[in-house]
Amino acid sequence: MPLEIPTIKLNNGVQMPVFGLGTWQEQNVCQIVKDAIDMGYRLFDCGYICKIQRLIGTAFQEKLHQGVVTRKDLFIISKLWCNVRRPDLIAPAILKTLKNLETTYLDMVLIHWPMAFQQGEELHPKNVETGEYLYSNVDYIDTWKQLETLYRKKLIRAIGVSNFNMEQIQRILNNCAVFPQVNQMECHPYFHQKQLRTFCENNGIIVSSDLPLGPQEDEFENLNFIRDPNIEEIANRYRKYPEQILLKYNIQLGNVVIQNTHSKSSMAKNLNIFDFYLALEDMSYLNSFNRNERMLRFEEAKQHPYYPFNCDEF
Repeated sequence: MPLEIPTIKLNNGVQMPVFGLGTWQEQNVCQIVKDAIDMGYRLFDCGYICKIQRLIGTAFQEKLHQGVVTRKDLFIISKLWCNVRRPDLIAPAILKTLKNLETTYLDMVLIHWPMAFQQGEELHPKNVETGEYLYSNVDYIDTWKQLETLYRKKLIRAIGVSNFNMEQIQRILNNCAVFPQVNQMECHPYFHQKQLRTFCENNGIIVSSDLPLGPQEDEFENLNFIRDPNIEEIANRYRKYPEQILLKYNIQLGNVVIQNTHSKSSMAKNLNIFDFYLALEDMSYLNSFNRNERMLRFEEAKQHPYYPFNCDEF
């Protein structure tokens, strides 16, 4: 029997699994998604920027036709990329995502970043001479209000943001009819963002943790906390892998956790985190590792007035 993953209730009453699979540009994503469903994964983060939604949709349909899951069992997330922010472009983009994923509704849509690029088909529009991003002056408040319209039409069951800071979320709270349900953001022992997490909690917003296991790129080798000997020592005491300790840490913070994977074995390992709890002293110890140093920067977009990290939350 596949593992039944616990859920958390969002501020609109929707139940969201606390652990799920990211699908960032994986070449064999169709098989990965099918294996994940067989294991018990039900939450899938399928951002449009990944450009693999059709493959994911094929995997969903195969498992639905096999009767392994029903559509109600799945929690499917997509994101609005920076080139689709003008209100008149949002509904067509969502309809395209629905077609790609072969579903009639999405469980959640997030605004991927607060910045807006030049609107159009180009995902990373840049000046050919300078290489700098071409921006749009679209306000994410206008984007949010259009998402509210699709939410009311029941094309989307929940809406939220990704990589927004406190000031940016507060602007939405001051101008919205539907409160954000989720803020997806970087969170791990080296950068646990307590102030932003507390702000979200006080406003009924669930944190979805990005990069819970740290970097994939060599440039962040100094932040590769999976090999931190202190975390390895904790893992040894619990007879777990460091990855499992780090994922459990995030869940015990109250976060939803989404992790990419490259193999069936790592998917199974990552899922094996619901048979133990970290003691309070170990949670406090992991919190003490905080360095206030983020990995998720997107520094190429620093010129934009809505760049999220102009106001860091330390």
